[in-house]
Amino acid sequence: MSKKPSVVKLPRLPADASSCGSRNAGTNDKTALAVRRLRSRLLSLRQHPIYGPKIDTSTSALLKWLKVSGNDVFAADGKIRRSLELKEKMKVESLVNHTIKVPQILRSGYPGGVCGEDREGSPVYYELCGLVELKDILQSAGKDAFFRFKFFQHELLLEFLKELSQQKGETVDSMLVVVDLQFCQKEDLCTVNLTILSELLHLLIDHYPTMIKEIVCINVPELPELLTAQNLFKRDVYNMISVTGRKYTRRLKKKIAITQWPIYLGGKKHCDGTRPYVSLDIEYSVKVPQLILQQEAPNEKLIYTVGPGIRKVEEYHVAAAGSILTWDFDLISSPVNFAIYANSLGQNNRLVHSAGLTLDTDMRSGSLDCKMAGRYLFVVDNKVTTESPVQVSYRVTVVPPDSYVTRLAPMLPLAYKFTIDVWVDTDM
Repeated sequence: MSKKPSVVKLPRLPADASSCGSRNAGTNDKTALAVRRLRSRLLSLRQHPIYGPKIDTSTSALLKWLKVSGNDVFAADGKIRRSLELKEKMKVESLVNHTIKVPQILRSGYPGGVCGEDREGSPVYYELCGLVELKDILQSAGKDAFFRFKFFQHELLLEFLKELSQQKGETVDSMLVVVDLQFCQKEDLCTVNLTILSELLHLLIDHYPTMIKEIVCINVPELPELLTAQNLFKRDVYNMISVTGRKYTRRLKKKIAITQWPIYLGGKKHCDGTRPYVSLDIEYSVKVPQLILQQEAPNEKLIYTVGPGIRKVEEYHVAAAGSILTWDFDLISSPVNFAIYANSLGQNNRLVHSAGLTLDTDMRSGSLDCKMAGRYLFVVDNKVTTESPVQVSYRVTVVPPDSYVTRLAPMLPLAYKFTIDVWVDTDM
């Protein structure tokens, strides 16, 4: 008798896995059909003497409009037509063609632009709101001119993304936006300004679909006005925004490798403004007043009155190990303590220098060899007397090693500081 051939049973695929290919194929077919229908509806518009030359009917462009329209051809067609009409009304092309000049207050250097890329390969656009004098811009140029400028900037960004796609050999059509609110004051974030900025953001998202994939806000101050800011945004726009304060480093590293951070944030990416209105352009010793090149920093005395039970804390960022931090007290009205901490207050292992100062102390001057780069806190602590204020006058400088200055200056900010008041029992 002949043996029956053995039968090998193959494992059965789950129902959803076996149909995955056909589903994707069906989705792709529907998308391709929607693109063809949308392009067909726009044929007559391409013959229009004004709108015809401006309309982009490439597949990648039409896919963006379909995506924000839920793959609805009629809705996408309406959005495209409204966008063309608005840009024509705003005379955006006149700025692109230099028929209309960019207002002087914006032409001299708008503090924002592209620098580096995120971990997905998309460009990163930095909006330095703390350096934008919105009140002056609105008074000098007006709201319409400001909005027109931002549309003009996004037209240039579109061209930049197209060129970048050609260079990389793959489609790059979106960017990550980092909004830096460092140096923003309460008056900068009033309801009127926030309303104007939210209106602008909605317009840009509506008329440049999918260009902005996410918005990360850093250095956000703790202001009550910001608690109600969410009411100014549509839900889909609000969901694109993430917010963090000064401790943004860990979150930002997840999205952008530190080698791609701009220098002003402590990264290694030098942004020289090679593309006007597109590239981030910061003259660190001029446009960002808190980032002071050490060799150009004024050697000025600081005069403070420290209230009873108060710590006066000055924060210095030391860019390189081997830097020398020096101090010289000229005036001490009554006994006071001072100390230097590395990175944070309130931890003994962070204390790198301490001394008590009196009227006749011999320790008015001194220096510290900074063993590591980073954050150093210079603290004048009025807890010796808790009933009367202390007046002090002193000078502090941070001198980086010569090798560091020779190699990197003048690209890097070598030291900068800002001052805060904290109570005696406060830890940072």
